[in-house]
Amino acid sequence: MKIHDRPWPCVVLRTRRGTRTLLSALDQVCTFPLDLIGPEGRSFTRKSLCYYESKHIGFRVPAGLQLADIEFRDRIPPICREVDDLTLIGYPIYYHRTKVSGETCLAITAPYLRVLGQLVRDLRFKVSFEFLTLHGGDFAKFLEKTFGGESQNSTFVTLGEFVNVSIRVKSAVLPLKVAAEHANELELRRVVLTGENIFRTKLYQRLRSGKADGNKYELSGARVTLLYSDDLGKGVATTIAQHGAFAFRPGLGGENMEQFSRLMEFLSTQEIVEFGKNDPLDYLLEDLPNE
Repeated sequence: MKIHDRPWPCVVLRTRRGTRTLLSALDQVCTFPLDLIGPEGRSFTRKSLCYYESKHIGFRVPAGLQLADIEFRDRIPPICREVDDLTLIGYPIYYHRTKVSGETCLAITAPYLRVLGQLVRDLRFKVSFEFLTLHGGDFAKFLEKTFGGESQNSTFVTLGEFVNVSIRVKSAVLPLKVAAEHANELELRRVVLTGENIFRTKLYQRLRSGKADGNKYELSGARVTLLYSDDLGKGVATTIAQHGAFAFRPGLGGENMEQFSRLMEFLSTQEIVEFGKNDPLDYLLEDLPNE
């Protein structure tokens, strides 16, 4: 099983004491044994990498094979060790400094939700911080107003340093907004659309206008998967939950971390983000794919 076959969950953290304090806490709960992954693996490590040990084993090791026998797409495998008959897995963790609302934050991603949750709890014992969250309704309105036109041409937005920003919404939840006159309790309550860009589909416009089944549905910020790109680099597909939980594939050696940070910086220019104490990983019943 390849560790990059699915998106990694991610959180964005801020502390009033500065990013160095967060990095110091990360250094205390993680290890940086880059010598253990070999020179070939190190050559693929393009962004900040550390290892976090967890008892949670999120993948299967086939019978007769060792952990090192499993193929990992980015050549940065977990590190396994035995302590008192207990298997500990050192999972690769990527982190990246991110500018949000003029402040430097830290985006941290891990291969599995439980691993990231354990890491966040350990960090809380070391330093106090806040989580990035979204104004879900404002986020959905912004996406629809800015990128939801019926034009078949790509919609680009330029704001300050963000030039030719393109967002293609690949999947989203549309809860029922206005029920048809003949609707009953058994009527459909929400629709989940997926595609290359749902804004370009006739079905999306029909659902929004009530011409599909008589009911009107609205775009929700509760769970959206979009592809962001701008003039500085290739795009990154990111699942966004309004409570501040994100998921994306970090790419070869974490190469997508920078583009994810660009997305967060861009959203912060729209004043639809804020920081709070609530852990977004507590709200993941439907926000992100289950493990």
